Amino acid sequence: MTTEAVWQASFETHAELVERGVSWLTARGYPVVMAERGAWSGSITEIADVIGFHWSKGTVVIEVKTSRSDFHADRKKLGRKMPDYGLGQWRYYLCPVGLIAPGEVADPWGLLYVHPRQIRTAKRAQWQAVEPAALIAERNILVSHIFHRTVPK
Repeated sequence: MTTEAVWQASFETHAELVERGVSWLTARGYPVVMAERGAWSGSITEIADVIGFHWSKGTVVIEVKTSRSDFHADRKKLGRKMPDYGLGQWRYYLCPVGLIAPGEVADPWGLLYVHPRQIRTAKRAQWQAVEPAALIAERNILVSHIFHRTVPK
């Protein structure tokens, strides 16, 4: 059995893959990256596994998938049925290699594969315009982040 196969047989937990996603965005120059943050605005309620903010690159959302059933269940979310109402101008699924095939990922979503020492792009995301309600939801995430970092404990 190859090193890759051994690693795939015992791939990381959802929480560990979320941390890998945070590291991936941080390494790409996103100055504000958060994990497991909820967003709300009108009819938009979503918890992003990873969300990154950049003043010129826009926002990136990463949804971590550790099972095919979780990937299929994701299609029921409002932001998947109506992409303009989802979070992120760039959107990716992150999963172990081969769990999801690139052809299964609908545009504008991209696909990231987790390898033992790196994350590789299996399918590039396409830029997605978002509705004002989604922008407000993203702003709410930022405001909450700032509030929790500045309020004395």
